[in-house]
Amino acid sequence: MKEKKSKDQIIEELRQRIAKLEKLEAEHKKVEEALKESEERYRSIVENSHAGILIVGEDYKFIYVNDELCRILKYSREKIIGHDFREFLDEESKQLVADRYIKRQRGEEVPSRYEFNVVQKNGEKRRVEISSTVIKDSAGKVRTVAQILDITERKKAEKEIKHLNLILLAIRKVNQLIAREKDRDRLLSGACDTLIKTRGYYTAWITIFDESGGLVTATEAGLGVKFLPMIEQLKRGELPDCTRKALNQSEIVVIKTPLSICIDCIMMKNCTDGIGTMAVRLEYGERIYGVLHVTVPVEFLMDKKEQSLFKEVTGDLALTLYSIELEAERKKTEKELQES
Repeated sequence: MKEKKSKDQIIEELRQRIAKLEKLEAEHKKVEEALKESEERYRSIVENSHAGILIVGEDYKFIYVNDELCRILKYSREKIIGHDFREFLDEESKQLVADRYIKRQRGEEVPSRYEFNVVQKNGEKRRVEISSTVIKDSAGKVRTVAQILDITERKKAEKEIKHLNLILLAIRKVNQLIAREKDRDRLLSGACDTLIKTRGYYTAWITIFDESGGLVTATEAGLGVKFLPMIEQLKRGELPDCTRKALNQSEIVVIKTPLSICIDCIMMKNCTDGIGTMAVRLEYGERIYGVLHVTVPVEFLMDKKEQSLFKEVTGDLALTLYSIELEAERKKTEKELQES
């Protein structure tokens, strides 16, 4: 038979139990505060991240997006949450991203990092890189969690550097041609071929005129038989606007939208959207020899480095034409002296 506890013992036990409960409550409060602090820290990191962060449910719809993703898409959070992510992709990217989303949700192996295009509220396309994974929430539902980086400017810079390197390679090869070629027609034909072989320019054509404005010769690369009607027009003394403008100014003539500007040009049917034209006269000193024309992606037309390199190659060609002309004059004078 258990010994009956005294009143004091009971009070002491109650006091110990209360103290234990208070300690447990204090520890629980600390855990709650730590969790709250951790949650706030995590939320701050996510909200202030330089990457767009998102969570997508099993129905293609956004459950969560951070401020950076809203900035990338140029939509408010209210216009994104609850919407199908495919609404924000261009046609080219919809199938790719949807297929990988479905396979990832199923647990199949798919690349975790890849690129695609999103469409902003204003209709502009942006190139993004995604890094994604899947998690299960407390209810066991599969969620896709991803980070998105806007890499549009980086891709543009990479493309520009690649293009300028191709132009530099073309100029180097033209200079090699200049060093060994002393025949005018072979020089001009070889220069046009070289300029398009590196794929820096799509087409290139040169027209040479005499001092009275008559056509001496014309050569091209990348146009073939499409250039024949232009030659016939030039023989009649009918110059396209870009050629006429280039002959009358030392600055480069830039045409960003040939399809809308060059409506009367016989070459217009060879133009395509996204491709522009640059033309500049070949001149050395006071002598103007003709015009070099090239076609190039519109995105590079107004680039100062692009234009500087174009001027450089025309300057080198004009100097060589002057040297060839000077040598021909020297030989002619020598022959006349020998015959006199």
